[in-house]
Amino acid sequence: MRPAFLIIIVFTIVLGCAATPSVEGPTWTGYIYDETTKTRFDLIAPSDLVPIKFKVPAESHFYCRVYGKAGNLLGDFDLKEGDTIELTGSGKFSLEMYSRGDSGYWAATLIE
Repeated sequence: MRPAFLIIIVFTIVLGCAATPSVEGPTWTGYIYDETTKTRFDLIAPSDLVPIKFKVPAESHFYCRVYGKAGNLLGDFDLKEGDTIELTGSGKFSLEMYSRGDSGYWAATLIE
């Protein structure tokens, strides 16, 4: 009887750990080959303040342009100066990744 009781306790603990919610939302990824490569993606901001965290190669000069729903440029960010951009206002945004000669993979994750 004791081994069965032990299995039930361990099983309950594992289920409790699996229910932990994630704070990261969707992730967009891409590869920039050179200064002619630009990647654009759209997102719908679920609230009035949405941080987007970027991962880029350590020694690269990657940038992100943010456009509003009307296509107007809202900002042009050097990701070497910081890895997070905070979008303010809900609705649709378009983000365009580019570099000035560097190459590599990038990722942008919505933090909820």
